[in-house]
Amino acid sequence: MHNGAIMSSEVQHRVDREQVYPLVRLTGVLDATTLPAMRSVLLDVLAGQPEAVVVDVSELEPGSADAGLALRALRRDTEDWPAAHLVLSDPRTDSPWRQVGWPVWPDTAAAFAELGPPDHDHRVSVEMDALVGAARQTR
Repeated sequence: MHNGAIMSSEVQHRVDREQVYPLVRLTGVLDATTLPAMRSVLLDVLAGQPEAVVVDVSELEPGSADAGLALRALRRDTEDWPAAHLVLSDPRTDSPWRQVGWPVWPDTAAAFAELGPPDHDHRVSVEMDALVGAARQTR
């Protein structure tokens, strides 16, 4: 018999890098157990330095109040990164994710349209020799 409580489960993620910007689809229940893995996945995608990341949360449910707080903290932690524009996509009008402080678009197409095309001139890439002190010189 089901008592109506949301049970903890693994959060599944699929990353589609064939879009204009990476699209991360999260499914499952986000709770204290699954938060670290979700955070790790999103930080890994951000480490690739795309101009933006669209996160589809239409099949993600909060398992606790910490779920929204974790997404809010991730946005706060990355908001000053030069390539960390994060947006959510969720068609539900009663989406539990609307209070986390991220822009929430009704679908991924609307999110991509709002972001517009990437500005390839915005990026700088420099090849560096693998020398002791190279990182220090770069800074």
